Amino acid sequence: MSAVMEWYKRAEAICSKFKGKLEESDIENLASKMEALNNRGLEKLINRCEHGGRKVRDAFTEVNFGYELQKYNPEPTIIKYEDTSGHEEYYRGAPDFIVEIGPITYCIQVKNLSSTERINRRNGIFNEIISYLEKLKGNYFFSLSLAEEFAQSDILDFCMFVEEILENTVIVERRYVYKSRDNSIAEIEFYKPKLGRKNIACGIIEDLNFINVTGESCGHIRRSLEKAAEVYISEANSNNINLIAVEMNNYSHRSSCFDEAVFGRYEISNNKFEEIRGRDGFFCVQPYNKTIMGILLLLPLGKEPFTNYRKKLFLNEQFVEELGLIRDLIPFDEVVCNNSWLCSYTTDNH
Repeated sequence: MSAVMEWYKRAEAICSKFKGKLEESDIENLASKMEALNNRGLEKLINRCEHGGRKVRDAFTEVNFGYELQKYNPEPTIIKYEDTSGHEEYYRGAPDFIVEIGPITYCIQVKNLSSTERINRRNGIFNEIISYLEKLKGNYFFSLSLAEEFAQSDILDFCMFVEEILENTVIVERRYVYKSRDNSIAEIEFYKPKLGRKNIACGIIEDLNFINVTGESCGHIRRSLEKAAEVYISEANSNNINLIAVEMNNYSHRSSCFDEAVFGRYEISNNKFEEIRGRDGFFCVQPYNKTIMGILLLLPLGKEPFTNYRKKLFLNEQFVEELGLIRDLIPFDEVVCNNSWLCSYTTDNH
């Protein structure tokens, strides 16, 4: 059996465990990635993929990310998978990837961000509404509340209700109630931001039974980040760069929830949407503000499991001087900071 066919057969066996429908191209893509990883001595990662059991989808994320690491860091750069040899004092357990570039040790813990059951049920409706509303013109933030009985069939009528408010109301800054079937099933409230906007933007989403969906999603993300960060013992510095890489399916959580989980949620005070952060963000809390230099958000470019990513770096601003070192490891498309001025500065100057 040729080497190509052998990798294909191994990839086919792995794909047979995946619940979703996979195409021939998916098997070929995985086979190609497995061969490239094997050539870099990452057999342990391949074994993880072959014996991942119920967590095989997590292994797919690690294969995708490991493949990108080896592509951007050719030999003789050393890449290890779940191997702390020579670095045992820095970690609690074995981090997913360690990359050694000269005197610098990069450590990356990889997470595949799952969805809560409730988020899966409701997120589609929220995302569809927000996608529609954020195309509308207006210098406002809005908070959105939906009753449990709000259904897919209510989306279009509600969006047209909001569009009519923006087009025909002189003073928009207040709460509006949307009724259907003689019940109040949605509320939307508008706030003027400090800075001008061309389109309205969502600030908070919640259910009318007072379950805060944005907060629930943020809390879920925070817990995932904290679990990933447990592996790090020592503080990050210019020689020890600790990162977390998180794959987030485009439909499982909103990007704004990830932003708030990392930096803290925006606060509303005095009936205005103040562009200030609370102190409940991941980077606000010890020890993570010292041990984690940045979080790479991996956004799949396709729906297939073996895909490439659009990458956002959520930067811990204490480590802005190390931004260039992070980029030496792997390129990313965007830098996200708590401080918007600093964010544009890092994009323009690194």
